[in-house]
Amino acid sequence: MLDDAFKVVGTLDLEETDEVLTVQPMVTVGDAGELLVAEPMEGQVRTYGLDGRLRANLGRRGQGPGEFEFPISAHRTLEGDLVVADAALGRLTFLSSGGPDSVRVADLPGVDILAAHDLGDGRYLLAGYRMGGGGAPGEFLHRWNRETQELERSFLPMRVPDELLALAQSMLGTVAVVEADTIWAAWSMADTLYKFDSGGDRLAAFPLALPRPGRAVPQGGGAAPDPVSRQEEIDAITQIMNVFLLRDGRIVVQAVQTRGNDAVWDLLLIDRQGNDLWKRADMPRLYVVADDIFYFQNPSSIHPNRWILAKLAEKATGGA
Repeated sequence: MLDDAFKVVGTLDLEETDEVLTVQPMVTVGDAGELLVAEPMEGQVRTYGLDGRLRANLGRRGQGPGEFEFPISAHRTLEGDLVVADAALGRLTFLSSGGPDSVRVADLPGVDILAAHDLGDGRYLLAGYRMGGGGAPGEFLHRWNRETQELERSFLPMRVPDELLALAQSMLGTVAVVEADTIWAAWSMADTLYKFDSGGDRLAAFPLALPRPGRAVPQGGGAAPDPVSRQEEIDAITQIMNVFLLRDGRIVVQAVQTRGNDAVWDLLLIDRQGNDLWKRADMPRLYVVADDIFYFQNPSSIHPNRWILAKLAEKATGGA
């Protein structure tokens, strides 16, 4: 159940139809009053109102224009179009209100694309791993020019000892949030929140005292001698999965540890200087924060389309 630092203000069921099924929703906030849901298991992108009502179901499984294999995120561009990152196809799809003839596709060879954020002036922030030259550790964020289709700069490097490189390269998740000319970002295996300007210059780095710190990854290549021990090692790794910005400037960080095919979720609340304000382990999964309303999966339901809406109480502002 929810911690007493939250006040439940409602519930929501994402609308489903014969063609729309919620399996693994990857949720972002679009325009005002809108939720964007990429559904990688179904090869679709949907738009919903904040009441959970389905507004549009876009795309289908496939590799043609407007089709998806594994759409992992959707965001609005500054012009109001949708840009969808397809992790399986390694490309971005731009969807506008002009119908099928207006679909535009951009291939991104060498980038394990997870998300694209419009920075303005034809530039996009791409989140996704790109290997360094000669097999060296690569970088997770990239400034991309849509007109020239070129990566103008890569930043947020992977920094791990050589003996852990193979394991680290198997966990390539990264999260980024664009706030005007500021980028907040984290790599899933690093307990640090980074602040960059829109050009990619690092402004600050804040170590995160997560509720459930990950156990030190074993040395010697990071590979356990048997599958059971290997899974235990992986389950002990804490990964940062989401970063959400509240209207008053506070920052919410969601972390996860796997439990085989399941997972346990933790939340950390910090201020803009990285100071802890509140933290809790074993929280419901948080899908998104919209207008300071937290959209959690309903812990009493096995259905991923059933959510609880909650607000953060004042008690969550005065210490961890």
